[in-house]
Amino acid sequence: MLPNPESPDFTLLTESTAPRSSLGNYQPRVKSLARYFCQNCGAHVWMEGYFEHEGKKFQIFAVNLASVDQPQEGIDLKDVKIKYFGELEGKPFEMRDEPWEHGLL
Repeated sequence: MLPNPESPDFTLLTESTAPRSSLGNYQPRVKSLARYFCQNCGAHVWMEGYFEHEGKKFQIFAVNLASVDQPQEGIDLKDVKIKYFGELEGKPFEMRDEPWEHGLL
């Protein structure tokens, strides 16, 4: 997860192939999080927004790396390190380098 799309670590180069207006927005429980997906194939593209937990507000911006064009200067997916969250274990903020016992997330 990245802090937000305004971060200097993230630059949206173009929306020409899939403008935001052409994407679906799935918001099952947390209405302050927008989960954008392709309405043609159903692929998740990115998520942005915030959620609150124990009185704190957490900003989220997460990209489905499978939707990032490759090759692309400055982005090498070999350098990406995946972290697994323990939501099903009741530990939503604890991360591991390998999947939890009951799944990937």
